[in-house]
Amino acid sequence: MLILTLAVGTAFAGVITSILVDGDSTPPYVSASNTITIEVYTTSDGDVKVGSVVTFIYGSTEPEIKVPGVTASKPSSTKCVVDNYPLKPGVNSITITAKVDGVSETKKLTVTFPNAPTEGATFSVGDITTQTKVTAFSGNIILDLGKGNYLVNFGSLAGDQSLVIRVDDLDLPKSYSPSGFVCISPVYEIDSNGNTLGAPAKLTVKYTGIGAEPDRITVFRSDNYDFSNSTDINLGGLVNKTARTVTIPLEGTVDGYYAVFISVVGAQNYTDLPADGWYYHPVSALFAKGVMKPANSSPGNNPWGYLGVGGSDTFGLSSSLNICRGEFAYIIVKALGLPLIDVSTSTFPDVDSGLSGEYEDAIETAARNGLIAGLPNGNFGWDATLTREQAAAIIARATRLTLVTDEQAVDAVLQTAFADGADKDVSDGTGISIWARPSVLACYKAGYIGGVPSAGGSVEFQGGASLTRAQAASLIHKMMQKMKLL
Repeated sequence: MLILTLAVGTAFAGVITSILVDGDSTPPYVSASNTITIEVYTTSDGDVKVGSVVTFIYGSTEPEIKVPGVTASKPSSTKCVVDNYPLKPGVNSITITAKVDGVSETKKLTVTFPNAPTEGATFSVGDITTQTKVTAFSGNIILDLGKGNYLVNFGSLAGDQSLVIRVDDLDLPKSYSPSGFVCISPVYEIDSNGNTLGAPAKLTVKYTGIGAEPDRITVFRSDNYDFSNSTDINLGGLVNKTARTVTIPLEGTVDGYYAVFISVVGAQNYTDLPADGWYYHPVSALFAKGVMKPANSSPGNNPWGYLGVGGSDTFGLSSSLNICRGEFAYIIVKALGLPLIDVSTSTFPDVDSGLSGEYEDAIETAARNGLIAGLPNGNFGWDATLTREQAAAIIARATRLTLVTDEQAVDAVLQTAFADGADKDVSDGTGISIWARPSVLACYKAGYIGGVPSAGGSVEFQGGASLTRAQAASLIHKMMQKMKLL
């Protein structure tokens, strides 16, 4: 028996006549992707073993494949092909052994995988059910799948449990960026062949902005390479300023293009958002994160039916513009990062007839998560204004605050904190309703909401008064900060 160990080259004189890596026969081999195609040519039919992954057995029509996601074929008696052979980061040494007519030959194949986010690089996962965390391109993108995740196709377990992460661009043109944003990461594509995730996951992407403020940084997902379309989704994200990463929740849809953007124009371009205003920072942050949209007269920017809003140069922040119940429900769902429930018919008849798309879905999502409730007539009242005490109740539910059930204890604190704390009739705007008092107390103690200065220097809560859009932005921003959602 003859055993040879030789460097790989274009052709050989022994049992193995040649080896190709991704169609190339000339080493050194460096792959931008974590999988390669290996072709092994022999003098005649025989046994061929490629690493610890595939074994071609003489006389057998099907090779033995030991790693999920790898495919192999034998187009002819002298050619063996292995697709999606997996590589580890760094230098990979692959042993290829062939035995033909009793003669064996072994060759060592060396392939380097730098695992760098170079343009066109790919990172393949053969079977996500065997993975808990996919770390690609030296940690520049991480898909945290959790335990036991899987891919679904039309409600059933997908036959193909693989996915691929690709680096599509390192320098996205400005014309392809969302208006008011600049890309500060590579553009990555995740492709699971149209399948969806069976369980929640998290995606973490590294960005390049060294001094960027977390409130201005967000992740967008697009159906194609162009992020300037109105259909692209601003996913927000939790920023780790030290690691320079953004983490977003993923549930359901995973396919798409992802990139990190920083708001460079954003809300500061609006005439009703002065840079020295008390609500400038909260509104700018919620705008950048995709939580709050302008409510002006531009097409699509006023689904809530606000009257008296300005043109495209306004955000909708006048002191007389009170937020409606529907928009507040939409905002809190976006702030919490809850996946939208796609519904054909809303629980609330007025929502079903008055709103559509993501706005209808967001209200339904808020309802099914126990954040909101309807009115006695069965409607939600999506276009009615939201009162301050209603907002406190929603925030208390969203943040899972502990409510004091002792009525006397609640009354004692509220009467001390607010000049109208003893008043339980809110028909004139002041006071706090009996049902809302525990929630108002919990939000006050947690620092989410305070009082309103009134005549004579006192502070009232004014539970029956309407909440303005600016006040709503400040309230939601505080909630996101305390819950570490920014």
